Amino acid sequence: LLLTAGNTNPDLFTCDPMSFLAAGVAAAQLGLEPNDARGLAYLVPFKDKRRGKIVQLIIGYRGLVELARRSGQISTIQAGVVREGDLFDFSYGVETTFKHIPKGNFKSKITHVWALAKFNAGGHQLEVMTIDEVEAIRSRSRAGQNGPWVTDFGEMCKKTALRRLC
Repeated sequence: LLLTAGNTNPDLFTCDPMSFLAAGVAAAQLGLEPNDARGLAYLVPFKDKRRGKIVQLIIGYRGLVELARRSGQISTIQAGVVREGDLFDFSYGVETTFKHIPKGNFKSKITHVWALAKFNAGGHQLEVMTIDEVEAIRSRSRAGQNGPWVTDFGEMCKKTALRRLC
């Protein structure tokens, strides 16, 4: 798997070998195959001021969902983006309410992102974030102005809400 990941992204072979191996071991421990088409996890090269180029394991939002499902405690877990024009209403409290009906215009601006988990034992957990909250997290990210934040912004929004939910 490490060779396949390195052949997909040759820059991984220029990183600290111990960090490459450690990231691969972490992926194996979690049972997530990195850098495959399912998007469960990624081995990503980063520049570290102290150690030079290193490899870090980044768990994708699909990987977070997979790990939650494997726990046996979750019956359903999902995330979505809310766009201008969608029907969207929620409230927190003793009786949390939630309703999202997309209108299908995928070019409209994202206003919110949500993640919802339903537990096998009953009950649920809901996390709703405004786009400003997501942008604040993006601004602290090393890859905030490039990579998936640019090419797959909606997916990164979902991942952000799922991370907070988890």
